Amino acid sequence: METTPQPSDFELRREEYRTMLTAGLLPAHELPQVARHVEDKAVGGAWERAGSPVDGDCLYVLSVAGTHPRTKIGHSTRVLRRIDEHLNEYHVNGHGLVDAWISEPLDNAPDAETAVRRLASLLKHRSGYRREEYPSVSFRAMTSIAEEVVRSLAHVTAGEPLCGGPKDCAGPHPGLPRPASA
Repeated sequence: METTPQPSDFELRREEYRTMLTAGLLPAHELPQVARHVEDKAVGGAWERAGSPVDGDCLYVLSVAGTHPRTKIGHSTRVLRRIDEHLNEYHVNGHGLVDAWISEPLDNAPDAETAVRRLASLLKHRSGYRREEYPSVSFRAMTSIAEEVVRSLAHVTAGEPLCGGPKDCAGPHPGLPRPASA
Protein backbone atom coordinates (compact mmCIF):
# COMPACT_ATOMS: atom_id res chain seq x y z
CA MET A 1 0.00 0.00 0.00
CA GLU A 2 1.38 3.38 -1.04
CA THR A 3 1.42 6.14 1.52
CA THR A 4 1.07 9.77 0.64
CA PRO A 5 4.07 11.76 1.84
CA GLN A 6 3.11 14.06 4.68
CA PRO A 7 4.05 17.74 4.41
CA SER A 8 6.81 18.90 6.73
CA ASP A 9 6.17 21.34 9.57
CA PHE A 10 7.78 24.04 7.44
CA GLU A 11 5.51 23.32 4.46
CA LEU A 12 2.44 23.47 6.72
CA ARG A 13 3.60 26.72 8.32
CA ARG A 14 4.39 28.22 4.90
CA GLU A 15 0.91 27.39 3.58
CA GLU A 16 -0.73 28.80 6.71
CA TYR A 17 1.35 31.97 6.29
CA ARG A 18 0.43 32.20 2.57
CA THR A 19 -3.28 31.85 3.43
CA MET A 20 -3.09 34.52 6.13
CA LEU A 21 -1.30 36.94 3.78
CA THR A 22 -3.69 36.31 0.88
CA ALA A 23 -6.70 36.88 3.11
CA GLY A 24 -5.17 40.07 4.53
CA LEU A 25 -5.29 38.68 8.08
CA LEU A 26 -1.87 39.93 9.18
CA PRO A 27 -1.59 43.62 10.05
CA ALA A 28 1.57 45.12 8.54
CA HIS A 29 3.04 45.90 11.99
CA GLU A 30 2.81 42.19 12.99
CA LEU A 31 4.10 40.82 9.71
CA PRO A 32 7.88 40.90 10.37
CA GLN A 33 7.61 38.79 13.56
CA VAL A 34 5.26 36.23 12.00
CA ALA A 35 7.11 36.17 8.70
CA ARG A 36 10.66 35.77 9.92
CA HIS A 37 10.65 31.96 10.37
CA VAL A 38 9.15 31.20 6.96
CA GLU A 39 11.20 33.82 5.14
CA ASP A 40 14.48 32.89 6.84
CA LYS A 41 13.96 29.22 6.03
CA ALA A 42 12.95 29.90 2.40
CA VAL A 43 15.87 32.26 1.71
CA GLY A 44 18.33 30.14 3.71
CA GLY A 45 17.37 27.00 1.77
CA ALA A 46 17.74 28.80 -1.56
CA TRP A 47 21.11 30.21 -0.44
CA GLU A 48 22.39 26.75 0.52
CA ARG A 49 21.16 25.17 -2.74
CA ALA A 50 23.09 27.88 -4.64
CA GLY A 51 26.26 26.88 -2.79
CA SER A 52 26.22 29.88 -0.38
CA PRO A 53 27.94 32.23 -2.85
CA VAL A 54 29.94 35.02 -1.23
CA ASP A 55 30.97 36.90 -4.38
CA GLY A 56 29.31 37.26 -7.74
CA ASP A 57 26.11 38.35 -9.40
CA CYS A 58 23.26 35.93 -8.66
CA LEU A 59 19.84 35.65 -10.27
CA TYR A 60 16.94 35.24 -7.85
CA VAL A 61 13.22 34.41 -7.99
CA LEU A 62 10.89 35.30 -5.12
CA SER A 63 7.33 34.10 -4.46
CA VAL A 64 5.45 36.93 -2.77
CA ALA A 65 2.11 36.24 -1.06
CA GLY A 66 -0.50 38.75 0.01
CA THR A 67 -3.63 40.36 -1.31
CA HIS A 68 -1.76 40.93 -4.60
CA PRO A 69 0.53 37.87 -4.92
CA ARG A 70 3.29 37.86 -7.48
CA THR A 71 6.54 36.24 -8.54
CA LYS A 72 9.58 38.51 -8.77
CA ILE A 73 12.78 38.08 -10.77
CA GLY A 74 15.99 39.99 -10.16
CA HIS A 75 19.75 39.80 -9.87
CA SER A 76 22.26 41.30 -7.47
CA THR A 77 25.89 41.08 -6.42
CA ARG A 78 24.63 41.33 -2.81
CA VAL A 79 21.68 39.00 -3.14
CA LEU A 80 20.82 38.47 0.54
CA ARG A 81 20.83 42.20 1.27
CA ARG A 82 18.74 42.86 -1.85
CA ILE A 83 16.16 40.23 -0.86
CA ASP A 84 16.01 41.77 2.61
CA GLU A 85 15.32 45.19 1.02
CA HIS A 86 12.44 43.63 -0.93
CA LEU A 87 11.09 42.04 2.25
CA ASN A 88 11.03 45.37 4.08
CA GLU A 89 9.06 46.89 1.19
CA TYR A 90 6.67 43.92 1.00
CA HIS A 91 6.00 43.93 4.75
CA VAL A 92 4.94 47.59 4.68
CA ASN A 93 2.32 46.64 2.08
CA GLY A 94 1.08 43.53 3.93
CA HIS A 95 2.94 41.04 1.72
CA GLY A 96 5.58 38.44 2.54
CA LEU A 97 7.98 36.00 0.98
CA VAL A 98 6.91 32.34 0.87
CA ASP A 99 9.58 30.85 -1.38
CA ALA A 100 12.91 31.78 -2.94
CA TRP A 101 15.36 30.49 -5.54
CA ILE A 102 18.92 31.79 -5.97
CA SER A 103 21.34 30.85 -8.75
CA GLU A 104 25.02 30.31 -8.35
CA PRO A 105 27.05 33.42 -9.31
CA LEU A 106 26.77 34.16 -13.03
CA ASP A 107 29.06 36.00 -15.45
CA ASN A 108 25.97 37.27 -17.26
CA ALA A 109 23.26 37.76 -14.61
CA PRO A 110 21.77 40.90 -16.27
CA ASP A 111 21.37 38.96 -19.55
CA ALA A 112 19.87 36.03 -17.65
CA GLU A 113 17.34 38.30 -15.93
CA THR A 114 16.37 39.88 -19.26
CA ALA A 115 15.91 36.46 -20.86
CA VAL A 116 13.76 35.20 -17.97
CA ARG A 117 11.62 38.36 -18.05
CA ARG A 118 11.08 38.03 -21.81
CA LEU A 119 10.07 34.38 -21.53
CA ALA A 120 7.81 35.04 -18.53
CA SER A 121 6.13 37.87 -20.46
CA LEU A 122 5.12 35.35 -23.09
CA LEU A 123 3.24 33.37 -20.45
CA LYS A 124 1.16 36.07 -18.80
CA HIS A 125 0.41 39.77 -18.91
CA ARG A 126 1.67 41.76 -15.92
CA SER A 127 -0.43 44.93 -16.13
CA GLY A 128 0.05 47.34 -13.24
CA TYR A 129 3.17 45.68 -11.86
CA ARG A 130 6.85 46.51 -12.12
CA ARG A 131 8.59 45.00 -15.10
CA GLU A 132 10.25 42.34 -12.93
CA GLU A 133 7.04 41.26 -11.16
CA TYR A 134 4.56 38.73 -12.53
CA PRO A 135 1.21 38.20 -10.80
CA SER A 136 0.13 35.34 -13.04
CA VAL A 137 3.32 33.28 -13.39
CA SER A 138 3.75 30.69 -10.65
CA PHE A 139 6.94 30.37 -8.64
CA ARG A 140 7.45 26.88 -10.05
CA ALA A 141 7.12 28.10 -13.65
CA MET A 142 9.42 31.07 -13.05
CA THR A 143 12.12 28.95 -11.41
CA SER A 144 11.89 26.44 -14.26
CA ILE A 145 12.41 29.27 -16.75
CA ALA A 146 15.29 30.71 -14.69
CA GLU A 147 17.02 27.33 -14.33
CA GLU A 148 16.77 26.70 -18.08
CA VAL A 149 18.05 30.18 -18.93
CA VAL A 150 21.01 29.75 -16.55
CA ARG A 151 21.76 26.33 -18.05
CA SER A 152 21.48 27.67 -21.61
CA LEU A 153 23.63 30.73 -20.96
CA ALA A 154 26.29 28.51 -19.39
CA HIS A 155 26.50 26.61 -22.69
CA VAL A 156 26.70 29.82 -24.73
CA THR A 157 29.41 31.21 -22.42
CA ALA A 158 31.36 27.97 -22.86
CA GLY A 159 31.08 28.33 -26.66
CA GLU A 160 28.70 25.39 -27.00
CA PRO A 161 25.56 25.63 -29.13
CA LEU A 162 22.21 25.35 -27.34
CA CYS A 163 20.88 22.72 -29.72
CA GLY A 164 23.58 20.08 -29.52
CA GLY A 165 25.63 21.26 -32.48
CA PRO A 166 25.59 21.27 -36.27
CA LYS A 167 24.77 17.56 -36.51
CA ASP A 168 21.42 18.15 -34.76
CA CYS A 169 20.11 21.22 -36.58
CA ALA A 170 20.63 23.48 -39.57
CA GLY A 171 21.13 26.67 -37.53
CA PRO A 172 24.31 28.76 -37.69
CA HIS A 173 27.06 27.64 -35.34
CA PRO A 174 29.93 30.14 -35.48
CA GLY A 175 33.28 28.48 -35.08
CA LEU A 176 31.91 24.94 -35.37
CA PRO A 177 32.20 22.78 -38.52
CA ARG A 178 29.03 22.19 -40.57
CA PRO A 179 27.95 18.58 -41.07
CA ALA A 180 28.51 16.95 -44.44
CA SER A 181 25.35 16.91 -46.57
CA ALA A 182 23.67 13.53 -46.82
